[in-house]
Amino acid sequence: MAKMTGLYDVLRCPEENGIYTAKQLILPLEQGIARLKATPDKFKELNPANGYGSYDSLVCFCETILDDCCNYPDAVIEADR
Repeated sequence: MAKMTGLYDVLRCPEENGIYTAKQLILPLEQGIARLKATPDKFKELNPANGYGSYDSLVCFCETILDDCCNYPDAVIEADR
Protein backbone atom coordinates (compact mmCIF):
# COMPACT_ATOMS: atom_id res chain seq x y z
CA MET A 1 0.00 0.00 0.00
CA ALA A 2 2.70 2.45 0.98
CA LYS A 3 4.62 1.80 -2.23
CA MET A 4 1.51 2.29 -4.37
CA THR A 5 0.94 5.74 -2.88
CA GLY A 6 4.54 6.96 -2.90
CA LEU A 7 4.70 6.92 0.88
CA TYR A 8 7.14 4.05 1.27
CA ASP A 9 10.18 5.83 -0.14
CA VAL A 10 9.65 9.10 1.70
CA LEU A 11 9.04 7.35 5.02
CA ARG A 12 11.63 4.60 4.70
CA CYS A 13 14.43 6.53 2.95
CA PRO A 14 13.67 10.24 3.31
CA GLU A 15 17.26 11.41 2.85
CA GLU A 16 17.51 9.53 -0.45
CA ASN A 17 14.53 11.61 -1.60
CA GLY A 18 16.04 14.92 -0.49
CA ILE A 19 13.97 15.12 2.69
CA TYR A 20 15.84 16.33 5.73
CA THR A 21 13.28 18.37 7.69
CA ALA A 22 9.71 17.78 8.73
CA LYS A 23 8.37 20.59 6.55
CA GLN A 24 9.75 18.79 3.47
CA LEU A 25 7.76 15.69 4.42
CA ILE A 26 4.40 17.50 4.70
CA LEU A 27 3.49 17.62 1.00
CA PRO A 28 4.44 14.00 0.20
CA LEU A 29 2.44 12.85 3.24
CA GLU A 30 -0.58 14.93 2.26
CA GLN A 31 -0.45 13.55 -1.27
CA GLY A 32 -0.03 9.95 -0.15
CA ILE A 33 -2.84 10.18 2.39
CA ALA A 34 -5.08 11.74 -0.26
CA ARG A 35 -4.34 8.80 -2.59
CA LEU A 36 -5.17 6.34 0.17
CA LYS A 37 -8.42 8.04 1.03
CA ALA A 38 -9.50 8.53 -2.59
CA THR A 39 -9.89 4.77 -3.16
CA PRO A 40 -9.97 3.04 0.23
CA ASP A 41 -11.57 -0.16 -1.09
CA LYS A 42 -8.70 -0.61 -3.54
CA PHE A 43 -6.20 -0.50 -0.69
CA LYS A 44 -8.28 -2.44 1.84
CA GLU A 45 -8.19 -5.38 -0.57
CA LEU A 46 -4.47 -5.53 0.22
CA ASN A 47 -4.99 -5.89 3.97
CA PRO A 48 -2.98 -8.85 5.27
CA ALA A 49 -4.88 -11.69 6.90
CA ASN A 50 -3.08 -11.15 10.22
CA GLY A 51 -4.13 -7.47 10.32
CA TYR A 52 -0.55 -6.24 10.65
CA GLY A 53 0.05 -3.43 8.19
CA SER A 54 -3.61 -2.76 7.46
CA TYR A 55 -5.05 0.15 5.52
CA ASP A 56 -6.42 1.71 8.71
CA SER A 57 -3.10 1.44 10.53
CA LEU A 58 -1.22 2.97 7.59
CA VAL A 59 -3.61 5.91 7.36
CA CYS A 60 -3.45 6.45 11.13
CA PHE A 61 0.35 6.23 11.14
CA CYS A 62 0.72 8.67 8.25
CA GLU A 63 -1.76 11.13 9.76
CA THR A 64 0.14 11.02 13.05
CA ILE A 65 3.45 11.68 11.30
CA LEU A 66 1.85 14.50 9.27
CA ASP A 67 0.48 16.09 12.43
CA ASP A 68 3.92 15.91 14.04
CA CYS A 69 5.55 17.43 10.95
CA CYS A 70 3.05 20.30 10.96
CA ASN A 71 3.64 20.93 14.66
CA TYR A 72 7.44 20.70 14.40
CA PRO A 73 8.32 21.77 10.83
CA ASP A 74 11.99 22.40 11.59
CA ALA A 75 12.58 18.96 13.11
CA VAL A 76 15.31 16.91 11.48
CA ILE A 77 14.06 13.71 9.83
CA GLU A 78 16.04 10.53 10.30
CA ALA A 79 14.85 7.07 9.33
CA ASP A 80 16.10 4.07 11.25
CA ARG A 81 16.56 1.22 8.83
